Amino acid sequence: METKNQNLNGSLLDEFLKELVNIPVLMTEALLKNSSDEDEKNIITSLAPTLKIQFQELSNSIQDLASKSSKQGVAEMNQILKSSAAMDITKSFKMALPSIGSLFGKFGIQEIIFAIKKIIMALFGDKIPKWLYTILNIIDEILNTLKGGDSPKTKNMLSMAEQNFLREITLVEKLNKVRFSSENDEEED
Repeated sequence: METKNQNLNGSLLDEFLKELVNIPVLMTEALLKNSSDEDEKNIITSLAPTLKIQFQELSNSIQDLASKSSKQGVAEMNQILKSSAAMDITKSFKMALPSIGSLFGKFGIQEIIFAIKKIIMALFGDKIPKWLYTILNIIDEILNTLKGGDSPKTKNMLSMAEQNFLREITLVEKLNKVRFSSENDEEED
Protein backbone atom coordinates (compact mmCIF):
# COMPACT_ATOMS: atom_id res chain seq x y z
CA MET A 1 0.00 0.00 0.00
CA GLU A 2 1.59 3.25 -1.16
CA THR A 3 1.09 6.29 1.03
CA LYS A 4 2.55 9.65 1.96
CA ASN A 5 3.50 12.62 -0.15
CA GLN A 6 1.74 11.63 -3.34
CA ASN A 7 1.89 14.17 -6.10
CA LEU A 8 -1.64 15.49 -6.57
CA ASN A 9 -0.68 18.28 -8.99
CA GLY A 10 -2.89 18.24 -12.02
CA SER A 11 -5.43 15.94 -10.37
CA LEU A 12 -9.10 16.72 -10.12
CA LEU A 13 -8.66 16.84 -6.35
CA ASP A 14 -5.98 19.51 -6.69
CA GLU A 15 -8.27 21.58 -8.97
CA PHE A 16 -11.18 21.21 -6.55
CA LEU A 17 -9.07 22.33 -3.59
CA LYS A 18 -7.93 25.42 -5.50
CA GLU A 19 -11.57 26.26 -6.22
CA LEU A 20 -12.51 25.59 -2.61
CA VAL A 21 -10.11 28.21 -1.25
CA ASN A 22 -11.46 30.74 -3.77
CA ILE A 23 -15.05 30.45 -2.53
CA PRO A 24 -14.77 32.91 0.40
CA VAL A 25 -12.84 35.41 -1.72
CA LEU A 26 -15.43 35.35 -4.51
CA MET A 27 -18.32 35.41 -2.02
CA THR A 28 -16.85 38.41 -0.19
CA GLU A 29 -16.30 40.32 -3.44
CA ALA A 30 -19.88 39.64 -4.58
CA LEU A 31 -21.35 40.63 -1.22
CA LEU A 32 -19.35 43.86 -1.04
CA LYS A 33 -20.30 44.73 -4.62
CA ASN A 34 -23.97 44.12 -3.81
CA SER A 35 -24.05 46.03 -0.52
CA SER A 36 -24.73 49.74 -0.23
CA ASP A 37 -24.90 49.80 3.58
CA GLU A 38 -21.65 50.74 5.33
CA ASP A 39 -22.43 48.70 8.45
CA GLU A 40 -23.10 45.64 6.31
CA LYS A 41 -19.83 46.21 4.43
CA ASN A 42 -17.97 46.44 7.76
CA ILE A 43 -19.42 43.11 8.91
CA ILE A 44 -18.56 41.47 5.58
CA THR A 45 -15.02 42.84 5.75
CA SER A 46 -14.60 41.77 9.37
CA LEU A 47 -15.77 38.17 8.76
CA ALA A 48 -14.01 37.66 5.41
CA PRO A 49 -10.54 36.83 6.82
CA THR A 50 -12.01 34.22 9.19
CA LEU A 51 -13.96 32.59 6.38
CA LYS A 52 -10.87 32.55 4.18
CA ILE A 53 -8.81 30.84 6.90
CA GLN A 54 -11.55 28.28 7.50
CA PHE A 55 -11.74 27.33 3.83
CA GLN A 56 -7.94 27.17 3.59
CA GLU A 57 -7.74 24.89 6.63
CA LEU A 58 -10.51 22.72 5.25
CA SER A 59 -8.57 22.43 2.00
CA ASN A 60 -5.40 21.61 3.95
CA SER A 61 -7.24 18.86 5.87
CA ILE A 62 -8.45 17.26 2.64
CA GLN A 63 -4.94 17.56 1.18
CA ASP A 64 -3.53 15.90 4.30
CA LEU A 65 -6.06 13.07 4.07
CA ALA A 66 -5.15 12.53 0.42
CA SER A 67 -1.42 12.55 1.17
CA LYS A 68 -1.95 9.76 3.71
CA SER A 69 -4.17 7.73 1.39
CA SER A 70 -3.14 4.94 -0.93
CA LYS A 71 -3.15 5.47 -4.69
CA GLN A 72 -6.51 3.74 -4.72
CA GLY A 73 -7.81 6.09 -2.02
CA VAL A 74 -6.73 9.14 -4.02
CA ALA A 75 -8.25 7.59 -7.15
CA GLU A 76 -11.52 7.13 -5.25
CA MET A 77 -11.43 10.76 -4.13
CA ASN A 78 -10.94 11.84 -7.74
CA GLN A 79 -13.80 9.55 -8.80
CA ILE A 80 -16.08 11.17 -6.21
CA LEU A 81 -15.19 14.57 -7.65
CA LYS A 82 -15.74 13.36 -11.20
CA SER A 83 -19.03 11.56 -10.49
CA SER A 84 -20.43 14.44 -8.44
CA ALA A 85 -19.46 16.96 -11.14
CA ALA A 86 -17.64 18.91 -8.45
CA MET A 87 -15.92 21.25 -10.87
CA ASP A 88 -19.25 22.05 -12.56
CA ILE A 89 -20.70 22.81 -9.14
CA THR A 90 -17.87 25.24 -8.38
CA LYS A 91 -18.46 26.87 -11.78
CA SER A 92 -22.17 27.13 -10.92
CA PHE A 93 -21.20 28.88 -7.69
CA LYS A 94 -19.23 31.48 -9.64
CA MET A 95 -22.05 31.95 -12.16
CA ALA A 96 -24.63 32.40 -9.38
CA LEU A 97 -22.73 35.09 -7.47
CA PRO A 98 -24.08 38.04 -9.49
CA SER A 99 -27.56 37.02 -8.24
CA ILE A 100 -26.57 37.24 -4.58
CA GLY A 101 -28.66 40.37 -4.13
CA SER A 102 -31.97 38.55 -4.58
CA LEU A 103 -33.55 36.11 -2.15
CA PHE A 104 -33.73 33.47 -4.88
CA GLY A 105 -30.03 34.04 -5.63
CA LYS A 106 -29.11 33.62 -1.96
CA PHE A 107 -31.00 30.33 -1.74
CA GLY A 108 -29.46 29.12 -4.97
CA ILE A 109 -25.97 29.91 -3.71
CA GLN A 110 -26.78 28.21 -0.42
CA GLU A 111 -27.89 25.05 -2.26
CA ILE A 112 -24.63 25.05 -4.21
CA ILE A 113 -22.70 25.37 -0.95
CA PHE A 114 -24.72 22.45 0.48
CA ALA A 115 -23.65 20.36 -2.54
CA ILE A 116 -20.01 21.33 -1.97
CA LYS A 117 -20.33 20.34 1.70
CA LYS A 118 -21.71 16.95 0.70
CA ILE A 119 -18.78 16.46 -1.65
CA ILE A 120 -16.34 17.39 1.12
CA MET A 121 -17.96 14.87 3.46
CA ALA A 122 -17.85 12.21 0.74
CA LEU A 123 -14.12 12.87 0.21
CA PHE A 124 -13.48 12.00 3.85
CA GLY A 125 -15.68 8.90 3.56
CA ASP A 126 -15.49 6.68 6.62
CA LYS A 127 -12.49 8.69 7.88
CA ILE A 128 -14.63 11.78 8.45
CA PRO A 129 -13.41 13.48 11.63
CA LYS A 130 -15.99 14.49 14.23
CA TRP A 131 -14.76 18.09 14.21
CA LEU A 132 -15.62 18.49 10.51
CA TYR A 133 -19.35 18.82 11.22
CA THR A 134 -18.67 21.56 13.75
CA ILE A 135 -16.43 23.48 11.35
CA LEU A 136 -18.94 23.18 8.50
CA ASN A 137 -21.68 24.47 10.81
CA ILE A 138 -19.56 27.45 11.88
CA ILE A 139 -18.85 28.23 8.23
CA ASP A 140 -22.58 28.03 7.50
CA GLU A 141 -23.40 30.40 10.34
CA ILE A 142 -20.92 32.95 9.00
CA LEU A 143 -22.20 32.54 5.43
CA ASN A 144 -25.81 32.91 6.60
CA THR A 145 -24.89 36.08 8.48
CA LEU A 146 -23.19 37.46 5.40
CA LYS A 147 -25.93 36.46 2.96
CA GLY A 148 -28.71 37.53 5.35
CA GLY A 149 -27.39 41.05 5.66
CA ASP A 150 -29.72 43.24 7.64
CA SER A 151 -32.83 41.16 6.93
CA PRO A 152 -33.96 39.03 9.89
CA LYS A 153 -36.47 37.31 7.57
CA THR A 154 -33.73 36.25 5.16
CA LYS A 155 -31.48 35.08 8.01
CA ASN A 156 -34.34 33.03 9.44
CA MET A 157 -35.12 31.45 6.06
CA LEU A 158 -31.45 30.59 5.50
CA SER A 159 -31.28 29.09 8.99
CA MET A 160 -34.35 26.94 8.32
CA ALA A 161 -32.79 25.72 5.09
CA GLU A 162 -29.62 24.82 7.03
CA GLN A 163 -31.66 22.89 9.59
CA ASN A 164 -33.31 20.95 6.77
CA PHE A 165 -29.89 20.19 5.32
CA LEU A 166 -28.65 18.87 8.67
CA ARG A 167 -31.73 16.67 9.03
CA GLU A 168 -31.13 15.33 5.54
CA ILE A 169 -27.48 14.51 6.29
CA THR A 170 -28.49 12.76 9.52
CA LEU A 171 -31.13 10.68 7.75
CA VAL A 172 -28.74 9.73 4.95
CA GLU A 173 -26.15 8.59 7.51
CA LYS A 174 -28.78 6.48 9.29
CA LEU A 175 -29.88 4.98 5.98
CA ASN A 176 -26.29 4.16 5.04
CA LYS A 177 -25.71 2.46 8.40
CA VAL A 178 -28.80 0.31 7.91
CA ARG A 179 -27.87 -0.43 4.29
CA PHE A 180 -24.26 -1.34 5.10
CA SER A 181 -25.32 -3.34 8.14
CA SER A 182 -27.76 -5.42 6.08
CA GLU A 183 -25.13 -5.93 3.36
CA ASN A 184 -22.65 -7.19 5.96
CA ASP A 185 -25.29 -9.52 7.39
CA GLU A 186 -25.96 -10.95 3.91
CA GLU A 187 -22.23 -11.49 3.32
CA GLU A 188 -21.91 -13.41 6.60
CA ASP A 189 -24.72 -15.81 5.60
